[in-house]
Amino acid sequence: MQVLIMRHGDAVLDAITDAERPLTLCGKKESLQVASWLNEQSMNIEQILVSPYLRATQTLDITLEALILPGEQEVMPELTPGGDAVLMT
Repeated sequence: MQVLIMRHGDAVLDAITDAERPLTLCGKKESLQVASWLNEQSMNIEQILVSPYLRATQTLDITLEALILPGEQEVMPELTPGGDAVLMT
């Protein structure tokens, strides 16, 4: 099994909460570049886990435009800066 971890693109610094920080234009371009590169790698991605934070879901949305991925994604609060990885086991 291979595990691929994709970090979100660049996000704005100011928002009401950390969870609501959207991607910058640069962050959107970065996400598309990584998705395009992944598309060239011919990877078989079987499962997607995503943080509920806005910048992470925006990154996933951009990635979905460039890649054929499984239809369902699992949103996991454990994948946030304060998340508890122990709960994932």
